[in-house]
This record gives sequence, C-alpha cells and structure tokens, in this order.
Amino acid sequence: GPVDRDCMGLVELPAVERYGFLWVHPQRDGRIDVPELLGGLAEEFESWHVGRHVFSGECRLDKRMNWKLANDTFGETYRFQSATPRYAGPALAR
Repeated sequence: GPVDRDCMGLVELPAVERYGFLWVHPQRDGRIDVPELLGGLAEEFESWHVGRHVFSGECRLDKRMNWKLANDTFGETYRFQSATPRYAGPALAR
C-alpha cells in the first residue's frame, strides 16, 4: 500500500539499474554514472550478464556456530568445481 514518507523519514534517492545491479546514490541531488564509477571494470560487469540470472533455490543450514567459521566453511563453494575438480567435482555432480 501507500507509504507516508513524512511519517517514516523516507526520502527518494537517485537510482539506476545497470549490469543487473541496482545502483543508489546516498544523496538526493547525487549523479550516478555507473561506467564512470567502475572505470575499467564496467566491461567486466557487463560480461557477467547478471540481469539474466534467475533464482534456482536455496539451502538453509541452522547451526550454532561462529559466523566467521560458517562463512569460511560454506562461503566459497562456487569455486570447488574449478579449483578442485578431482576431489569436489564428483561430489558436486551427484
């Protein structure tokens, strides 16, 4: 429903979608030039085609543990297939 911006303290900020990401300037009168902000990385961001990615599901692990241990243990699974194909590859293929 409608939001009373006066009541909630919300302000409209400049925003633009580029390379599949939403870029927001923290100041009301700010100017957003994403390629300028990224410099030489703009071409790389564009090559990722993030705008075409789709949500494919999630896996939730509810465990009591230090957040740093969880991040170090479970946060880098994206590279198993390429970094250790002999060991992790077969497990991920199941």
